[in-house]
Amino acid sequence: MRKIPTPEEYEKLGSYLIGTVAQAWERCLPIWLNSPWRDESYALGGRVNDFPPGLRRTHYLTSLESALGRRFVHEFAADYLFILKRFENGLPAEQICAYDLLTFLAVNAYCNHEPLANELRNCHIAVPPQIRAELEDDNNYSDDLKTYTLGEILTFMHEEGG
Repeated sequence: MRKIPTPEEYEKLGSYLIGTVAQAWERCLPIWLNSPWRDESYALGGRVNDFPPGLRRTHYLTSLESALGRRFVHEFAADYLFILKRFENGLPAEQICAYDLLTFLAVNAYCNHEPLANELRNCHIAVPPQIRAELEDDNNYSDDLKTYTLGEILTFMHEEGG
C-alpha cells in the first residue's frame, strides 16, 4: 500500500539534499530503491515516478519518493550530467531512477521555458526494455517515438510538456 507523506516527512526532504549531487544521490537512492508500495509491474524497483506513463488517474497525491525526486531535480538541475552518468553506467534499478529524474528535468525545463541541454537532447542511449515497454503501451508516446533513445524521449517530453 502506498503511503502518503505527512507534512513532517515533506519538511525532512531537504535534509536528504544537503551537500553535493553525489552525496544527495547516495542518501536518496535507498529511498527510491526500497519503496514499500512497488508492485510486480515495477519488478526492477528503483522508480522515482509514482506511475508508469500511460496510467491515467482521476485523483493523485504524490508519494514521498516522487516528491523527493522532484526536489532532487529542482536542487541539482545544473548537475544533469551526473544523473545522465547514472543512467549510462548505473545498475538497472539505478538507471530507471535516473531515467525518472531526467524526465522530471525535461518537463521542468519546459514549464520554466528553459532549453533542454544538448547533452540530453542528443543522447543516443537506448532506454531499458521496461521503460520502452511502458512507452509503447502509452498512446501519448507510441506514435511519435521512433528509436526510443533517451534523447528522443526527453526531447519529446520537453517539447510536449510531459
